[in-house]
Amino acid sequence: MLITFLASAALTGCEKKEVEVQKIDETPNVDILTLRTYFANRINVAVDDIKYDKETQQFSLGGVDQVSLEKLTRFYLNSQTK
Repeated sequence: MLITFLASAALTGCEKKEVEVQKIDETPNVDILTLRTYFANRINVAVDDIKYDKETQQFSLGGVDQVSLEKLTRFYLNSQTK
């Protein structure tokens, strides 16, 4: 009985099914200027030094990506609850 089961399992193999994972964005919308101001204040630079790239959703300083929109939004919201 066990040999039959193992033989059938070996012959049929494991069937792979592709599962589509949908990322649900639960991050509330916060104004980009508000986030830029918050970030600039946290790292002690001028707001104009912080740039936001809509395509990559990254905030940058001096042309170097620093933090994503999602992370900065979470940092900002956490700071507001304290």
